[in-house]
Amino acid sequence: MIQVDLLIIGGGCAGLSLAIELSKLTSPPSTLILEPRAGYAEDRTWCFWADQFANSEQVPLQSWDKVAIQVDEHRVLFSLDGNPYQRLRSLDFYRAGVRSIESSHLLTLRMGEAAGGSKKNEAGRWITKSESGPISSKFVVDTRPIFGGLAGSPALWQTFVGVEIEFDEDTFDPSTAELMRFLPSRNEDVRFIYQLPESRRQGLFELTMLSIQRPTFEELKQQLTDELRNAFGGRNYRVIREEQGLIPMGIHYSGLSKDPSYVHVGVGAGSARPSTGYTFCRIQRWAKECARELGNGEPPIGPIDDTPLVRHMDTIFLQVLREHPQLAPEIFVRLFEKVPAARLLRFLGDSPSVIDAVSVVAALPKLPFLREVLAPKRKASPVANGVKCFR
Repeated sequence: MIQVDLLIIGGGCAGLSLAIELSKLTSPPSTLILEPRAGYAEDRTWCFWADQFANSEQVPLQSWDKVAIQVDEHRVLFSLDGNPYQRLRSLDFYRAGVRSIESSHLLTLRMGEAAGGSKKNEAGRWITKSESGPISSKFVVDTRPIFGGLAGSPALWQTFVGVEIEFDEDTFDPSTAELMRFLPSRNEDVRFIYQLPESRRQGLFELTMLSIQRPTFEELKQQLTDELRNAFGGRNYRVIREEQGLIPMGIHYSGLSKDPSYVHVGVGAGSARPSTGYTFCRIQRWAKECARELGNGEPPIGPIDDTPLVRHMDTIFLQVLREHPQLAPEIFVRLFEKVPAARLLRFLGDSPSVIDAVSVVAALPKLPFLREVLAPKRKASPVANGVKCFR
């Protein structure tokens, strides 16, 4: 039986982020990371604003100083005032994580190996099944999606499919990232195109849907094909790679372990910002704090516990989008037109002040939000675990 201090189940964004932070410690706990994929590939895109990510020296980033929101012919161009929108390629991050693990003799990564169930024995250690035998650990950080543990449905599902494409001729404007180009609503959902140009000929083209019912990736891929045709007509392009993802927005979990020595984290376990789906920088903040606790011999910690103000605003915001999806284009245009850049970016980036929140509220259409505020009190989405978390 393999014995370690810490078992990390899953070597994706959360698992590798924690491993990177552990590798910086003088004396990290002995750690085993199990990752079911046989190898890493370019399968994700993580984006954020420049002042949110402090580890940019580890990986190359692409930046845009302007972002755009568009509804029909109305286009809002938003200058980011020295805090550019940045993109991190997943493969660069995976490689940085592997290098960090290899730099420490106390960290081990096993690729191509999945974990099974875990049980605590009489000695207080977790025994986790794996394909090569049982693993004994004092602590477990589980990053696997736990959609089966949802207590009911989330307020909304955010589902997306995208392709990185290259044209034979100049097509993109590389100076501007298109955050949202809204499409006509179908079946009471919210749909928009997300476009990140890398050069005049190459970029990421993604279709995102916010909906009560969870669509299939196959449905969205067909819609993506249609939108590519609508956007670029008969221009020739080749697909370099594909990506897809699913984020539950506004979630309640049931039946999870409340044992502080076993925590769930990751996009499928409450690590995403409920109202936006942004996850990467929240996971970086968690990883730093969790590694610090583990380095002091303490149990790992759960994902970010947002302030009551942020939780309350996110709950109301999601409920308005759920009940009035047709208002989504107006809501986002108002935010980007009426809220000063610094205030809006702090709100989207998890660190709003009360004044920032007031500025956001002042920009929103009053009646639908007032109705939700005055409606019978809705329970805000809790943190995924009943374990120690942080702000």
